[in-house]
This record gives sequence, structure tokens and C-alpha cells, in this order.
Amino acid sequence: SPQKMWLLEGIASVLTRFTVPWDKKLQSLAVGHGVLPWLVKLLSEGSVKAKSKSATSLAQLSQNSVALRKAKSPRWLCVPPSAESYCIVHDYQCTIKSTFCLVKAGAVNPLVKILEGEEREADGAVLEALATLVQDEIWENGSRAIEKASGVHALLRVAEAGELTSQDKAIWILERIFRLEEHREQYGGIAQALLIDLAQKGDPVLKPMIGRILAHLQLLQTQSSYF
Repeated sequence: SPQKMWLLEGIASVLTRFTVPWDKKLQSLAVGHGVLPWLVKLLSEGSVKAKSKSATSLAQLSQNSVALRKAKSPRWLCVPPSAESYCIVHDYQCTIKSTFCLVKAGAVNPLVKILEGEEREADGAVLEALATLVQDEIWENGSRAIEKASGVHALLRVAEAGELTSQDKAIWILERIFRLEEHREQYGGIAQALLIDLAQKGDPVLKPMIGRILAHLQLLQTQSSYF
């Protein structure tokens, strides 16, 4: 009902205050009360405004996943950790409560699904969440996780039709994804026409990052003055 949607949007908005990245204790309190799975559920069932707020909270939580992995990494273990808890992105035995891990929370696929949809209002928040999976220390594993969720096509869609800030962030993520040869081979052909068109007709602010991708695809010299 409209009343329920309004209520969910309000709750999702309030939770962005309980997941601010600079307060890990507050984040831990929120996650301990089951906030993370609820936020992931809202990505599929909420209104576009609720999805956007939920993605913002997920992005804020995920910003600290790498730091929490380091802080909680044990020097020794009496009992070997289970294989199920191992996270392919953070290269650690992640759990939702210990590292606020988007992968273990099952958030990657529903985040990508939002980008595949027709509504563009939540793109910015979703891209900020996905960007936390390709931080400097984990970009290779994060790129593979996003690709596995059909994220390359979704990112190209936003790069083509999104607002400028969303285009910029989508292209930034794509640049990291296309650093890997396996992704260049699989998606380079479908990406290059769009990227060249954007470089020629899109906003000039996009050109430097597009130039990097085209260099990865060996369509442009890395040091080219064109970009």
C-alpha cells in the first residue's frame, strides 16, 4: 500500500544515520539488530526511493569491510574456519556481523538488478555501494564478483543512459573491471563502440577515464594527448 511504501522509505532514510562509516560502533549496533539483511531485502521490494536509501546504507557499511577484515584477522586459530564463511572478494572469513560484507549478505545481485531497471533515481547510491567492492586492495576480486552478477552490461547501460554523476562512477568501475584480460576479451567488443561514442559526444569530464579503458582495450595509447 502507499502507506507501507511511505513507512519503508522513512525507515530506510533514518537508517542511513545509523550506518555512517565514521562510527563503526554504531554500525555494529545496527547490524547486530538485523539491519543488513533487511536493507538487502528492500533492494528488491521497496520503492525506488527506499532502494536508493538502502543502497546508501549498504555503501556506508561496506566502506569499512576491508578495515574490519584487517582488524579482526586472527594470528592463529584453534579451529579452522569453515569454507562457507570464506569471502572471494575480501579474501577473508567474512560474516555479515563481523565485516558488514555485501557479498555474504547477498547484496551484489539485487544491486545490479536495480541498474538493469528503467528507473534511474537509485543509480548513484547503487554505484557507490558497488564501488566499495573495487577499492584498491580488492579490485581484482571485486571486479570478478560484479562481472559474475552480470554487472558489466548493467554498468554499460548506466554509462550510456544515466545522469552525468552516475555515468562518471559507472565508467570508473568499468575501468577497474577492464584491467583484467578475461573481461577485456569477453566484453571489449560490445563496450568499445559505446565508449568511443561517449568520448566523442559525451561530457568532457568523462574523457580521461574513457581514455584509460580504451587504452586497456588497446584502442588508444595510454599517454595519448587526446584525453
